[in-house]
Amino acid sequence: MPFIIQSKQDINAQGLQVSKFSSKYSKLIFWGCSAELFSLLPIMNLQEFTLCDSSQVKQKSYYKGIPISNPSAIQKNGVLIIAPYLYGNEIEKSALEMGWSKEAIYRLR
Repeated sequence: MPFIIQSKQDINAQGLQVSKFSSKYSKLIFWGCSAELFSLLPIMNLQEFTLCDSSQVKQKSYYKGIPISNPSAIQKNGVLIIAPYLYGNEIEKSALEMGWSKEAIYRLR
C-alpha cells in the first residue's frame, strides 16, 4: 500500500479512537503540540479539549483560540492523550510522575 494512503488510514483510525474517548470522558487533554496532533485535530469534530506542551515557546501560542498550557498546570481528570511519536516515552514518564494514572493515559500510534 502506498505510504500516503497508509498515513491517511492511520490518521483516520486515530481520529476514531479519540472520538471514542470524547464520548467516554468529560475532558480530553492533548500533551505534545506536534505535526501529528495538528494533522489529527482538523479531521475530528471535537467541541472542547485542552492542549499542553512542555515547550515554553509553544505555551505562548494558541490553536484556533485554544491556549497551549504548561502540563503541570493541567488538572488530572479526563484522559491524557500523548500526541508526538518521538517523545511519547518521555511524556508518559513525566505524566506518571505528575500523578496521572496509567489507565488515564493513551498514546497515539
